Amino acid sequence: MTIDVSDPDNWNLMWSGTYQQQLVAGTVNRFYQIGTVNVPILFSSQYLLINTTSVNAPLRWTTAGYLRQAFESPVVGAASAANFSSKKVYLHRLTLIELPLLSSTYTVLIDVPYRILDISLSIFQYEPN
Repeated sequence: MTIDVSDPDNWNLMWSGTYQQQLVAGTVNRFYQIGTVNVPILFSSQYLLINTTSVNAPLRWTTAGYLRQAFESPVVGAASAANFSSKKVYLHRLTLIELPLLSSTYTVLIDVPYRILDISLSIFQYEPN
């Protein structure tokens, strides 16, 4: 299957968020890391476009984190969500990610490295017209 990634009408903004490390109470320069961002919506396309920016991260840093695909586990007694694939997300640029479609819908989590003080994320889903 060939997809037309160049047509802006095929991409829908599904979610965006901005996160910042928080100062540990009673300290001067100790911060809680951003950690894992749980994106609170369901996706249905196997193609996602992730845009990332950071005000404080140097331009030479290339990794914004890792995106993990998760879906409801069909196994009784198992954890409610099963993680399947992990893909690198680049910092200060767009990252096109192709994920396997193992379920009709899935969620994503983004693990942000500890050194990133702030990050803005936007996730677009490919939905051809």
